[in-house]
Parts: sequence; C-alpha cells; structure tokens
Amino acid sequence: MRGMGLLSSIREKLIKAGVNANELQWVDFTDPDSLNKLAQKIMPNLLKNNPQIARQIKESGWLDWKTKEDVAEVIDSI
Repeated sequence: MRGMGLLSSIREKLIKAGVNANELQWVDFTDPDSLNKLAQKIMPNLLKNNPQIARQIKESGWLDWKTKEDVAEVIDSI
C-alpha cells in the first residue's frame, strides 16, 4: 500500500509542476522504460518552466562530480 501512496504523490507533484494529467495516464511508474519515455517527453518543458527544479537536479547530492557536470551541461542547453 505504501508504494501506491508514493506513486500517487509523484503524479500529484508532476501535475503541480505543470505536467498534463493526460500525459501521465499511460505511464507505468514501476517500469523503468515507461519512466524513461515519460522523462524524455516532459523534462525539457518541465525544466524550462521550473528553474527551481533544474537547480535542485544540478545540485543533487546523489550524483558524482562528473555526472553532475554532464547533467548541468544538458540542463543549461535546454
């Protein structure tokens, strides 16, 4: 049950960030391929419209320094 609540929370956060709810209907949040397709589709607009999200991703502590540099370069080019 906890997983279902987490998935619902992710959907709600994406909708609040400006993602159309209709774009999320086909997404299987338990399937990495489905999540990758969603990310490819929504990330450019999401990052353009939400600079705080872009900043949080670029400053993520989860990334090693090289990956962080690569991610920052990609985000800055959008």
